[in-house]
Amino acid sequence: MFGAHASERSPVGDEDRLRLGVALRWFVAYLSVGFSLLYFQRHFGPSLWYPPIALGLALFLLRGKKYWPVILIADAIVSWFQFQSGPWVTLLVAANTTAETLVAQHLLMRFGFDRRLRRVRDLLLLVVYGALFPTLVGTASCATLLSGLGEFATGEALSTWLNWWIGDCIGLVVFCPVILVMWPAQARRRWSLKFKPIALERALVASAAVVLPIVTFSADAPLAKTVPGLYQFLLLLPVLWAALRLGTRTSFTVIALINTFAALSAAHAGFTVASVAHGVGPSVLELQLLIMTLSMAGGLVSLSVASERKARLRSELALESLEQRNQLLHHKMQELEQAESALAAERERLTVTLQSIGDGVLGADKNGNVTLVNACAETMTGWSAHAALGQPLLEVLDLLDEQTGISRRSHRSAADLFERRAAAQDRRAPRHHGR
Repeated sequence: MFGAHASERSPVGDEDRLRLGVALRWFVAYLSVGFSLLYFQRHFGPSLWYPPIALGLALFLLRGKKYWPVILIADAIVSWFQFQSGPWVTLLVAANTTAETLVAQHLLMRFGFDRRLRRVRDLLLLVVYGALFPTLVGTASCATLLSGLGEFATGEALSTWLNWWIGDCIGLVVFCPVILVMWPAQARRRWSLKFKPIALERALVASAAVVLPIVTFSADAPLAKTVPGLYQFLLLLPVLWAALRLGTRTSFTVIALINTFAALSAAHAGFTVASVAHGVGPSVLELQLLIMTLSMAGGLVSLSVASERKARLRSELALESLEQRNQLLHHKMQELEQAESALAAERERLTVTLQSIGDGVLGADKNGNVTLVNACAETMTGWSAHAALGQPLLEVLDLLDEQTGISRRSHRSAADLFERRAAAQDRRAPRHHGR
């Protein structure tokens, strides 16, 4: 009895252990990213984006809303160390982050978002309904409450809210696509030591994604000072290379690398302050807009190229299928032509055989019309083959009655004559009308 009871409960226990394992992995990942961000903020100043929020949305999109306690607890721990305030502020910020990601997941599923990110439409949905709208409302309400609690001055509320909102948007737009496009590959990932040329190309693109932001936002920032705007085009080079050549996974990974090292290098060079007043480099808002532009441009180009390749592949497959069907049809037509040729040859041999035998042969169709007359039959009937074809068989073949010896044709003629005379007499007979 105990064994049966344990076996009945084992599937439920396995499912609970699986959910617990998923929750722990995402919890550890959230804390790791969150504390890494805290380390960055304490050494370089305010961050340009908030990557942990992308983990929350990705968890809800991939695993469902039932894991909301994971995000709430993990973000509460990160917020506690970030704000160094009371529990109410910590719970407020954590609840705001969790609510933003839950609302974003609901809106995305409501509008038909594909978590595999295979269409341009999916990226636009992620930007609008996953990043802009939920974070706009969430950060505005949370910034207002924090301002009321005295966490920052009233005059700084607008700038704090704007940086907070754009930071959450960037975190979602930059890092959430990487998690979503990489997730399906984890289950079927097989490592191989065999060298592939595309691996070298990916390594070169990744190196460019790391080196270019460092060179662009170095301490002296030579490019940003001497040729304003040139760094934007330089950072687009590896993004476009990955988008046009290496697929969506590599493209979104390169975007995340460029944005990460651009933020690190800019913070190390002192560009994360409002440095426009000093005439050095871009401001925080300009850097945030640059990151958003890079992310949107790279993502749109990558998905557009991927969609075009898939459409071309479908066209090639359809053309190949059509060619196979045409070849099959051509083969069938050849078989039909061969069968018709064989039938014509057989018919010709039969005709020659019938023409050469010494017996008279007449052929007729189902309506009794002559279709075949050989030479002996022409002699016997007195009809030529040309004249007999298509005529009624009894017109061509004059048969004799066994008892009377009279021709069947004569019988038929006499019967026709009798019928005509009877019909004429009937017409001459007087008709009486009335009495």
